[in-house]
Amino acid sequence: MTYRFDAQNPPVDDGEITALEELLDAPLPENYKALLKYSHGGEWLIPVAPYDFVMFEVDTVIGNLTATDFVEAFPGLLPIGGDGMSDYIALDFTGGGAAKVVGVDAVESAPEDAVYPIAETLEAFLGMVGQAPEED
Repeated sequence: MTYRFDAQNPPVDDGEITALEELLDAPLPENYKALLKYSHGGEWLIPVAPYDFVMFEVDTVIGNLTATDFVEAFPGLLPIGGDGMSDYIALDFTGGGAAKVVGVDAVESAPEDAVYPIAETLEAFLGMVGQAPEED
């Protein structure tokens, strides 16, 4: 995939990808691994809520899966970033097939009301990264 945004960090070490896959007991989507190998973390605008994509480094993803209640509150979601404040950006594996990209409002008290759609696929989401929101 050709990215429309500049890499901000060096690529991930393959060992970190392996560690995350071992924790998940499943392979990561190829396009997510390619993204990590392009830029291991960074921050870019996106044109939809939450309007910022702060991509997590693998150790942060692992921390969110092991040291928080994210997995229990949001089963089937893999937090890959956030907005730098209270929202997560996650891959949603609950529908089967290719993962969707969703936002998770971490301050919403009801987990069923906290998840909102961002993009139908990671590839569609990556096409938005680096684009500023339209001004009214």
